Amino acid sequence: MTAQHPVRAEARAEVRRRILVVTSNGSGMGHLTRMLAVATRMPPETDVTFASLSTGVSVVGRYDMPYEYISSPSALNMGWTAWEGYLHGRLSLLLDALEPDTLVFDGTQPYRGLLRAMEGRDLRAVWMRRGMWLPDVGEGVLERGRHFDQIIEPGELAADHDAGVTAGRDDAAPVPPITLLSDEQLLTRHQARRELGYDEGEDVALVTLGAGNINDTSSLQETILDWFRRERPDWRVVVTRSPIARGRAQDVRTQVETLREYPLARFARAFDVVVSACGYNAFHEWHQAGIPALWVPNTETATDDQQARGRWASETGTGLLHRPTCDDRHAHADLEQQLARLTDDGIRAELARRCAEVASSAGGSAAGPGGDGAAQAARLILGDGDHETARD
Repeated sequence: MTAQHPVRAEARAEVRRRILVVTSNGSGMGHLTRMLAVATRMPPETDVTFASLSTGVSVVGRYDMPYEYISSPSALNMGWTAWEGYLHGRLSLLLDALEPDTLVFDGTQPYRGLLRAMEGRDLRAVWMRRGMWLPDVGEGVLERGRHFDQIIEPGELAADHDAGVTAGRDDAAPVPPITLLSDEQLLTRHQARRELGYDEGEDVALVTLGAGNINDTSSLQETILDWFRRERPDWRVVVTRSPIARGRAQDVRTQVETLREYPLARFARAFDVVVSACGYNAFHEWHQAGIPALWVPNTETATDDQQARGRWASETGTGLLHRPTCDDRHAHADLEQQLARLTDDGIRAELARRCAEVASSAGGSAAGPGGDGAAQAARLILGDGDHETARD
């Protein structure tokens, strides 16, 4: 396999810094989007190249950065041992060609193939290690932090609900929550509605339950759509289909309007409410935009504690939470109750008010208390920050 944007070594001579970003993800976008947020805050003379397991890596090209797609074990139908060797080979060739001074890995598990490819190189190594891991998961992975010169932990609004193995550790440099766009880059309600073709006075709900690569979201989505058809027929309901394909289309089978925009957060203020999964990026982006949300945690993730984020939002009054149970009948009743609350004018206003209060108490954006987390992470990666974690 070859890079979609070939990189010529001779064109790099004048570049001050060369950084290779490696992200996990399979068919998701979370790690990739977070590192794209950081990369866009780098100084213009910094040369950043991406190597990602995400099938959505082509979005990096929109930001004029070279990228290379590396297939995951499942995409290649390979066992882990064989795939680690494959990864080692791919990354070794890429490191030989690019000769970066810094490598940044964003993922919950630094792969053995990655660590082998890093060995013996004059290379600054950084691990972007998100917190909020599920309890009793991943403790053995933390030992791999010794292979890195710096560990950075992106902030969590729901940090006090973090019961995972990374909580309370002092081996990482914390930064505020990271979002791809700054507040100033989000369109206003009027601008977003004009671009998407929504009328100013209509009520619009967005349903965005994730890529569906970990759990099947189609049945839940249809349940939500059926509720809106019965109970809120005057509402315009839009669903997300792909986070990387631009444009909008009609689902011929169900006549449901779909939205295909990346980054979706740019248009967040077009919506009156959102029904969303609780992944890191979505959680902080919808809080950033101040949109009343019903959080529907993905309970099938390997490490990400989405239920903890949802509980925090419910307990602090910044969002509502659907609590799935083993009893389908009770889960269905709870979902309908929460949708009714979400579309109640008074409750919506209170949710928006609480989001604004969180933003005010944080001194700015609800997604970034303490400043721009992506910009701070960029400075740490470049070695310009105050925090250092020495590699053993």
